[in-house]
Amino acid sequence: MDAAARPVSGRPGPASVAGDSSGSGELGAGLDPLPSSPGPRRHDLQPNGARVRKIPAAAGIPDEGVSYPASEDDRDRVMVAMAWLVLVISGLLESVWAIALSRAEGFTRLLPSVVFAVALVLSMVGLGYALRSLPVGTAYAVWVGIGASGTALAGMLFLRESASLPRIVSLLLVVAGVVGLKLFR
Repeated sequence: MDAAARPVSGRPGPASVAGDSSGSGELGAGLDPLPSSPGPRRHDLQPNGARVRKIPAAAGIPDEGVSYPASEDDRDRVMVAMAWLVLVISGLLESVWAIALSRAEGFTRLLPSVVFAVALVLSMVGLGYALRSLPVGTAYAVWVGIGASGTALAGMLFLRESASLPRIVSLLLVVAGVVGLKLFR
């Protein structure tokens, strides 16, 4: 339905040729003019109600008006990639809360206790988000592996923990296991 035949309410409706008040016999004749900003048309909205971003035809893009990513497969890939990114960040936050817990000295020090609580909550929320798109066994193992290896590495670099060859090799084995779980899921 073109803009001239649309009622003032902005909603498409039946236009009566025989019953129009002008008697001109044209579709939409006799209707009040549209307001300057009638709102989005039905074909400008996605199924969830979000507006579709229109790209001007002058841009030379053949799929004008298509929201990207265009296919369901593309959206799934983006969701999975986002889940992996959030999982890695959550694993790093696991290292933060583990180190903050050791620094809190039984929750007797305020700042490390607050850092522990915030990092713990954010880490768990991130893990929960990642589990919406990733298999639980793989995601949890990767999360724990990143947290454990990150904590061990931080302990070696900043907390004067032993950096012996067997510890470094063991740390590399944990990292190799995490990478293997990601690659062979």
